Amino acid sequence: MFMANFSSNNYADGLSAISNIISYFQQNPWFNQSNAPDLGPQIDKITLEMSSLDPVEVNYVMGMLGTKYFPCVFYKLRMLPFGSTAMQARAYPVSGGGISEASGSGAPQ
Repeated sequence: MFMANFSSNNYADGLSAISNIISYFQQNPWFNQSNAPDLGPQIDKITLEMSSLDPVEVNYVMGMLGTKYFPCVFYKLRMLPFGSTAMQARAYPVSGGGISEASGSGAPQ
C-alpha cells in the first residue's frame, strides 16, 4: 500500500505522488537481476500488480492503521520466494499418557 499523507494545502501534491507511483509501476511491473541488480541471488523475479479494493475493504485497512482516509493505491507483490532457514522440520513433543496399544490390534486399550 502506498498512501499520500499530505496536508490539505498540499493535497494536489499527494495526488501527484500517487499518480507517479502508479505510472512507475505501470512502466516497471517486474524486477529481476537485470533491471534491479541489488536483488539477492535467491530472488528470480518480483512482480507488482495493482489491486482493487472495494470501499469497505479500504475502510477496514484505514481503521487497522488508525488513520482517516488518504489517497492510496494497493499492489500485490508476487513471486517473492520464502528463503528462510528458520524452520527446517516440525517435531512434536512426546507426552506420557494413559493410552497404550495392544500388540497387533492397533487400537487403544
